[in-house]
Amino acid sequence: MTTKDRIAIMQAWTDGRQIEVRSQGRWQDVGPHGEPSWLSRNYRIKPKCRKISVSLFDADITKLDALMHNMVESHNLRIDRSTAIKLCIRMASRDPNQELVRAAWMKIRDEDGRR
Repeated sequence: MTTKDRIAIMQAWTDGRQIEVRSQGRWQDVGPHGEPSWLSRNYRIKPKCRKISVSLFDADITKLDALMHNMVESHNLRIDRSTAIKLCIRMASRDPNQELVRAAWMKIRDEDGRR
């Protein structure tokens, strides 16, 4: 973490924005009454989450539900549909030129009726 990164985090904190500290491998909110120890390198400005609306076909919802079920069966992890969608996005974005991703995109385009 650079000095500029630390200054940005400190400024965000003084401006009242939420910051997080990495503790035991997880990001946790720094409480409103707890002053951070700036010696630690494990701070960040809490990322903002934006809500969006997504229209899905029944077949897509069935696939998401199957993914959610698979996560429980294979990894003993319960995830909701929002997390399943994020998982799909992040897995596909690793290499957007993959033939499977392109083929899936073409199928979605055809199902949507959009060009």
